[in-house]
Amino acid sequence: MEKEIKFRLPDELKFPQFLFEDKKSLDAIKEELASVGFIALQQKDVIANRVMDTEEISEIRAEYGDIAETDLPSLYEEMGALEAKYKADKKTLEGQISALNTKFKDLVSFAKRGIRDYNLDYEKTFCISVMKHYLFYTWVNGRFELAMVQEIPNHKGLDIFNSIEKNKEVFESLGYTLPEIKIEDSRTNLRRFSKDESLYEVWEENGIINVRIYRKEDIEDESTGDIVEINRTEIGKYARENYPYKDIDPYFNEQTETSEGETDEIPEEPEE
Repeated sequence: MEKEIKFRLPDELKFPQFLFEDKKSLDAIKEELASVGFIALQQKDVIANRVMDTEEISEIRAEYGDIAETDLPSLYEEMGALEAKYKADKKTLEGQISALNTKFKDLVSFAKRGIRDYNLDYEKTFCISVMKHYLFYTWVNGRFELAMVQEIPNHKGLDIFNSIEKNKEVFESLGYTLPEIKIEDSRTNLRRFSKDESLYEVWEENGIINVRIYRKEDIEDESTGDIVEINRTEIGKYARENYPYKDIDPYFNEQTETSEGETDEIPEEPEE
């Protein structure tokens, strides 16, 4: 009987561990992913943490036990016998002992940790972005299982801006419970919106409107002549009257309509 593979997942983030448990094949999972509307991409070279079983840990302990009981004592005895006559060889033996001690300590630490890298199969693995995290689900143990959770770096905001919200809606529509993740951000009137495949991040500070724009741009690689796509970030600061994105900023337009005839200032968000 094939051993069941167990993954080490973060204790504090309780994402759904299994999806579509009634499906018994990867083909059925692929059809379900497409039918429910998940935006999920297959990923290459994904390495998750697999929990080692007792047999594996016992094998490692046996290996460092042999080192402690046989190999190291033998080398120390040999060094003592030859030290007076063969001083030139002493340095070589010390190097061997040092390397073996290092391996011994590494193996002890490895066994205590109880975690081993596990290469996820590209054909069976999908990445779903939601709530500032990448969730890597893979077909293993006869089910579609969460194998790894990875926080999304800020510079990836443009790539996954739309799929994050879409995937959150799909999870909730299917009845799955997502963890509560509080993202601290002290910026006033922070809002994000997209236009022409660009993501705009806007906030206010001391009466100045700050704008950070994430764009994709095609450039020519001078070494190969190929056209490659890069992410570019633009930053700007504007007085309210000179703000160039009034027409596409839904928060700005909403505040302008509600305060028309009263004031040009955007009220700060009330404190909780």
